[in-house]
Amino acid sequence: EGVVDSKSRVNYLIVAIDDPYNIHHKNDRPQLHMGSFVNATISAVTLDNIFTVPRSALRGNGSIYLMNDDNQLQLQDVEVFHADRDNVYIRTGLVNGQRLIVTNIHTPVQGMDLRVQGQETETADTPSNTIAVESSEQENNAAGVAQ
Repeated sequence: EGVVDSKSRVNYLIVAIDDPYNIHHKNDRPQLHMGSFVNATISAVTLDNIFTVPRSALRGNGSIYLMNDDNQLQLQDVEVFHADRDNVYIRTGLVNGQRLIVTNIHTPVQGMDLRVQGQETETADTPSNTIAVESSEQENNAAGVAQ
């Protein structure tokens, strides 16, 4: 079910098979009983421009926080293609090189001033309401998807 067993390195899947007991005799294949083990070939396509993002960076309403070129918060709606325990895979809403905010901001306001934690210290020029955040540049990757 999308997880590889860490000991056996086996990936267990659940599949739907038309006429598993071959009741309609449409071919010469053997009957497939519940719990049977089979060898199978699974066709897949490669999807380009899929971004892998930590699950914790996805906000409950299907959006993420980005830091724009002016170091301000940008709230961005995204389309999640798939999710697993640790990551979400985003199809639309991100572009290569954008800075993803992985810090939880309690009261996010579009356009609020941000600074990357540890990159610079506060100066007299830094607004007092600037929030320090962790940032991660996003690059897309390809994902294989079974059909």
